[in-house]
Amino acid sequence: MSIESIAREITEIKNELNELSERYESKRLEMYSSLTNNGLESFRSEEYLFTKVPETTFLTITKSRLHEALNNSSISDEQKIEIQNIAFEETTRDANLRITKI
Repeated sequence: MSIESIAREITEIKNELNELSERYESKRLEMYSSLTNNGLESFRSEEYLFTKVPETTFLTITKSRLHEALNNSSISDEQKIEIQNIAFEETTRDANLRITKI
């Protein structure tokens, strides 16, 4: 098999995965909306439990910001801690759907 045909197959598979991922996310949103519209927090099917997860606020740190901040190795440990704390960003996570295999 030539390298071109392998590359072509990988590209086709990647495109299929992207399409499936989009369909999956669309159905997750549809299930979340259905739970909301029916006043439910969860729904149990034969194999899975679908649970609404509310919007939450959480902290994240970006690798690039932290890497840049700590790149100078001559700073003290206290300064490194201070820089790490500054590098945290507050983020909002959208409401979502947790799917758990029963």
